Amino acid sequence: LPATLTKNWLPQSNRYIKSFKQSDVKTFKDMYRLQESLVKALQAAGARLLAGTDATIPSVVPGTSLHEELESLVAAGLTPYQALRAATYNAADFLAGLGEFGTVAEGKRADLVLVDADPLEHVENAARLSGVMVRGRWLPKAELQAMLDSLATPDPRASRSAPASAPAQIGPPVRVVPGSSGGLATAFVDVNVVPMDSARVLERQTVVVRGGRITAIGPSRTTIIPPDATRIDAKGRYLLPGLSEMHAHLVENDQDNRAFLDLYLANGVTTILSLRGHPLHLALRDQVARGEVIGPTIYTSGPFVNEPFSTTPDEVERAVVEQKRAGYDFVKMHGDLTREAYHRLFEVARREGIRVVGHAPRNLPFEAMLEEHQEMVVHAEEYLYVYFKDPMKDRADLDERTSRIPYMAKAVASAGTWLTSTLAVFRGIPEQVGDICAVMARPEMKYVQPRVAASWLPGNNNYLDRFGPDDEVRFWKQYAYLEKVVKGFHDAGVRLLAGTDPPVPSVVAGFALHLELKFLVAAGLTPYEALRTATYNAAEFLHRLDEAGTVSVGKRADLLLLDGNPLADIGNTLRRAGVMVRGRWLSQPELQRMLDDRAAKYVGAEAHD
Repeated sequence: LPATLTKNWLPQSNRYIKSFKQSDVKTFKDMYRLQESLVKALQAAGARLLAGTDATIPSVVPGTSLHEELESLVAAGLTPYQALRAATYNAADFLAGLGEFGTVAEGKRADLVLVDADPLEHVENAARLSGVMVRGRWLPKAELQAMLDSLATPDPRASRSAPASAPAQIGPPVRVVPGSSGGLATAFVDVNVVPMDSARVLERQTVVVRGGRITAIGPSRTTIIPPDATRIDAKGRYLLPGLSEMHAHLVENDQDNRAFLDLYLANGVTTILSLRGHPLHLALRDQVARGEVIGPTIYTSGPFVNEPFSTTPDEVERAVVEQKRAGYDFVKMHGDLTREAYHRLFEVARREGIRVVGHAPRNLPFEAMLEEHQEMVVHAEEYLYVYFKDPMKDRADLDERTSRIPYMAKAVASAGTWLTSTLAVFRGIPEQVGDICAVMARPEMKYVQPRVAASWLPGNNNYLDRFGPDDEVRFWKQYAYLEKVVKGFHDAGVRLLAGTDPPVPSVVAGFALHLELKFLVAAGLTPYEALRTATYNAAEFLHRLDEAGTVSVGKRADLLLLDGNPLADIGNTLRRAGVMVRGRWLSQPELQRMLDDRAAKYVGAEAHD
């Protein structure tokens, strides 16, 4: 490109850089996702699409950007044929030139492109040029390359020892996103795909990832692997979406938060929803999104909105508005509110475009949550407190309450309220009361930060302070009831999410999510139904099905590779071969080293103390 053009793309002249700030990036990403959905909807409704790129505006290179546009159209949901048609047949139709061009047919003008592979299978193949014919003149690839090389000019910023120019490359430039494998492709070869759009396995597939996105999925015998791809031999293994922890807690300590992120990644968790927000969490969320910190994608609520932090309707309104302006993803309530304040919470949240999740308001009737359509209840146990209002006494009590689950479940399903199960955290209460030493001796405890683990020991553990041996039996009865609640709600159509509430006592970030899946299956869900709570359902709840939740072309490359089929045995989620987060591959040995380094660091710290 001529320097007279590119100088206007540099920071001191670039109108985008001068007009917008780093804090605007998330807004533009959200707008882009909306435009993807709009383009797909318009195409589905019969609108005739044309391919264009506004070339020469900052960073948009004439020619190569058109190939990026075709890839983006496919990522938005068009087929390769539909995308190519936008740049061929539709263009000729719009220009009233179908008699001259737009198809390969006798009598048409000889404007032709010869490529090395089928572009209807992978639209990227449109960039694999063997040559171009324009009005009957043939230009082979070598001649096209020579033409580009003659245009290349020395980079004034290059060192004197470097070549004056690098040869230009035919086809689109590789789009590098933070955290991707240097812009190069990665191919999972001969893998069994568990797409999570239904209870099925696609056997012997090749999945190609580039730029943090899945760009191709198809049978291994026919899917083209890019020549620059790193090949991962996945024969006999199973590839599914990364898992989502939908009830997490980051803390007000950046060092501990970084440790939590490592524990999540080491367990295949590539998305978390943190449910007590702090400005520190917003900064970490954005650092992860920019690729400055390796970790799962973070969503976060703001600080609690309930008594005593917010008491009156006006105080509730002010808190919701402030959290929306600050950039939090959700509002969370975690206590009591008056009926008027609870109503104002939802009234203002809907006006501001932010959703409300949290505990049940235990001072209000069960029907209040139904009337306000609370978006999500973060514990199954909340229905025990808000519906029955008293502790469970005996087996007859359990049987009577079980008979009332269908009414509860139907009402919650009709209200459209999601439920995060958190069976693992409730089960942990009687386990700790019964034998805290056995709980603290579990293998995963060595990966917990010492100051966090110390808060779980007798003298610091709020469960052990509040409950004794006489309470253990009662908690196990309540847990048996919660299993029935979760199964009954699921059967009634309530949409479930997997969450574990770390780091409450004994709940280890990442590790606990696999226990939650195991407990969901024990409660009566199938392995597919349990996995769906941590994949498809999570993406649907977060309004990110265009980005995550299934293994499909165009989705963000957050993936979990296993040595066994999780649909046959939910325990196979523990048999990890590796994790991919936003296109960056982390093999199981690398993940284990990450954990071992933390364990060694903690042992060293304890010895020093």
